[in-house]
Amino acid sequence: QSPPAITHEPELIILDEPFSGLDPVNAMLLNDLIRELHDQGRTILFSTHVLHQAERMCDRIVMIDRGRKVLDDRLDRIRERFDPRTVVVEPLGDPTTLESMLRATPEVESVTIDAEDRLHARLRDLADADRIMARAIEHGPLRSVGRAKTTLDEVFIGLVERPEESGAAGGTTEPIHA
Repeated sequence: QSPPAITHEPELIILDEPFSGLDPVNAMLLNDLIRELHDQGRTILFSTHVLHQAERMCDRIVMIDRGRKVLDDRLDRIRERFDPRTVVVEPLGDPTTLESMLRATPEVESVTIDAEDRLHARLRDLADADRIMARAIEHGPLRSVGRAKTTLDEVFIGLVERPEESGAAGGTTEPIHA
């Protein structure tokens, strides 16, 4: 059953925190309805603090912090712009040999190991991630290898970090005008 607000088939639908308070079943139903409306050519604008929802559902993202727009772009371009340039390798066994190989690779800037023994190889600017992944596969055996993806949560935090909180400069902002 469609909500009364969309029975007149509007071209623009504005939803404020539409998933707030919904149980998983109703959230899934609303998600399906929003996708159906989008597939019909309707524009859906919704606000959310749950950025992984926006990441799953939206083509374009606008981020606002303290009344100022800090980001406005298509999701694919945001992913390109904030690419962490990191390859994540999960070895089947002891990671030390693979870690040594990655550290010895000139295109790799740094290597860290997380609590699950996954290696995170941060690449230099012009490094070819596919080549680094192929080298890791050659040095296998591996459970998995792939490129790290920055989440919208990480993008937002990076854009709005306050100098007084982190010692780093925050993102460039522009005021929102009503």
